[in-house]
Amino acid sequence: MELRPLDFSQESLLRYQQLFHTAFAPHPKFSPQALHWLYVQNPDGEAVGYDAYDGDRLAAHYACIPTRSRVHGKIVKGLLSLNTSTHPDYQGQGLFFKLVKKTYEAAAEQGFDHVQGAANAQSTPLFIRKLGFREIRQVDALVGFGGLGVDLEAASRDAEYEQVWSGDALRWRMQNPNNPVRASAIPGGWSFHAGSFSRLVPAYGELGAATISGVAMHDEMVGRAPLSPTRLYIGLLPASAGKPKGYFSIPERFKPSPLNFLFQSFHDSSIMIDPESIHYTFLDFDAY
Repeated sequence: MELRPLDFSQESLLRYQQLFHTAFAPHPKFSPQALHWLYVQNPDGEAVGYDAYDGDRLAAHYACIPTRSRVHGKIVKGLLSLNTSTHPDYQGQGLFFKLVKKTYEAAAEQGFDHVQGAANAQSTPLFIRKLGFREIRQVDALVGFGGLGVDLEAASRDAEYEQVWSGDALRWRMQNPNNPVRASAIPGGWSFHAGSFSRLVPAYGELGAATISGVAMHDEMVGRAPLSPTRLYIGLLPASAGKPKGYFSIPERFKPSPLNFLFQSFHDSSIMIDPESIHYTFLDFDAY
């Protein structure tokens, strides 16, 4: 078995699509076009990861994408743990853990500070026990009406972890070919919405001016506020920002899979993130 760094040729993107289809239902987000957008066009850098090949056959794949994050007040390069798949013929051989180990070693050498992700209940124990992640807290999943009614200035000021968006990176994120995002101006910042599990309940989040300081919103990024007043909020807010008003937790039995925010530093295992000091929105990971 040979472990190789990710390859972004059209042939490899097609192989990734085929591998994903062995494990998941076919979906446009696995198309070569969508993977090229995700892996190659990100202004913060190309995807970091490894593939396992048995001769010319792709056996397993793991990929993370670069981000810029503010961790304890310092802006650093981070990774978002994203796509992983192992072909059924090669499961049970520990390939996933080998790929993750190689990926994180390479990331540390390339100057990345940490990796984070939103893991489901099934994979969370593996990331913690086998890979050394810290489980910070479960990501809130709320349904409500209208704006969040929170203090966005406090959300950015008091966050021990927050993703920081440049204009180019935000524009790229909003141009997701599978699920484009639109922005609307709100007092003190911007709201963002995209399609979710229901056309009538868009995914919704808000960022304050400090989080996207200096970002100019171009015409193609701005749209009307969601037509439906009902919205899905998946994210986290520092306690000082307050809780979303008019929003209610989705009962556990109705959640497709509860998500947990996980974090691992590549250089200092003692770094802690206060669970009550995280600013996280649907823009920051791959739910929508």
